[in-house]
Amino acid sequence: MSVVCHIRVIDTFGTEPAYNHEDYATLHGYRTNWGYWNLNSRQYMTMFPHTPDNSFMGFVSEELNNTEKRSIMQNKVNNMAVVYGKEASMWKIVDSVYHSIGHKTHTPDNSFMGFVSEELNNTEKRSIMQNKVNNMAVVYGKEASMWKGKEGFLQILHRYMEVHGTVYYETQRPPEVPAYVKNHGLLPQHELQMLLRKAKLFIGFGFPYEGPAPLEAIANGCIYLQPKFHPPHSSLNHEFFRGKPTSREVSSQHPYAEQYIGRPHVMTVDYNNSQEFDTAIREIMNTKDFCTPEAPFPPANSSSSKLGSSSPASPGPQFVLLPNSSALTWAPNTSAPTAWPPLSSLRLLASQEGKSCVEACQRANLVCEPALFRFVNNKEALRGLEVQCEVVEAEVNHVFPAFSVLRRECGLQKDPLLYSCAGHSPKYRRLCPCRDYRRGQVALCRDCL
Repeated sequence: MSVVCHIRVIDTFGTEPAYNHEDYATLHGYRTNWGYWNLNSRQYMTMFPHTPDNSFMGFVSEELNNTEKRSIMQNKVNNMAVVYGKEASMWKIVDSVYHSIGHKTHTPDNSFMGFVSEELNNTEKRSIMQNKVNNMAVVYGKEASMWKGKEGFLQILHRYMEVHGTVYYETQRPPEVPAYVKNHGLLPQHELQMLLRKAKLFIGFGFPYEGPAPLEAIANGCIYLQPKFHPPHSSLNHEFFRGKPTSREVSSQHPYAEQYIGRPHVMTVDYNNSQEFDTAIREIMNTKDFCTPEAPFPPANSSSSKLGSSSPASPGPQFVLLPNSSALTWAPNTSAPTAWPPLSSLRLLASQEGKSCVEACQRANLVCEPALFRFVNNKEALRGLEVQCEVVEAEVNHVFPAFSVLRRECGLQKDPLLYSCAGHSPKYRRLCPCRDYRRGQVALCRDCL
């Protein structure tokens, strides 16, 4: 018996279906030094959900109790910021860049596997809130090279806040780190936690991408400020992603935090626009509450759902339009095959040309669910969307199921290994199996508990 299906790959970059399928990748130019293992795409385990095609393994982040949250609030320094940049080279960028609106910078991102970040209880959260210093910022940048050339926006930050760094050095202070920065050196984890519990702002330089540090900072009551990338970083414009098994475009240093956490805890701005950066700092200074204890997550009921088999959908599925929506769902009066997640969570959408199902679902505040592709890979789904097809063919193509409005051509997926949330083509609009999700629990649909 084959043991391939038992393999789980810890994958820092994520692997999209077009890169995973060996024959397809070789024929269509997607073959890289990684990938082409012909696994089910869900066998790749990632830290962050770059694409729903892979499995989101996650990571651990400490959760504070209410006492700790109160303590943090009391000790926060309102004008203290910590810069996310440990190496001096990370601080390098021409100073004039930060005064020219619209200047473009490039740097891709990636990481998606899972790590641990402690979750605080409500007592711990209250303790943190009580100890916050309103004007204290910590910089996310451990290497001196990361600080070089960042003087422009650091000067703006310095006008309002006390700037702290954790830059490593052996004998003398790195010259790339400005004199006004209070540098603590490379701190042990516990001491870094204490620093973050006191600071109000944690600020990123644009690299490293999607690390655990911003989530640790947010868990400790900091606002995380990060750069917006124009254009998005990808293998097309940055060496970091070249050769990686993904075509992903990264819009910021930490897209996961930007999308799933967002304001007021995460702010994403154009660092090249000094006015926008200045406005963001002043908004952060005026933000009062960081760690308000949240309502408890509703407990799961006693009923349970069984995982469905991988057999194809029963013939003749029917889709109906949801009220006040452009999405279709499985008709409630139609018998639904056993599936996980349940078909009640399915929201069928058509993407725009050139857009992936990841993007199409996100625009509707949904997530793409690859496990549901098999239920929309049929003519009934095309009919439900009122697509006009002169021809419907099943092909091996990582953007199918999809259709071309101009050519009135429709394509269904012939190889399930190529079901792809991430795939996109300027020629096609894709059939996207989106689903709903629980607030704060993206991995779970609303009916999953």
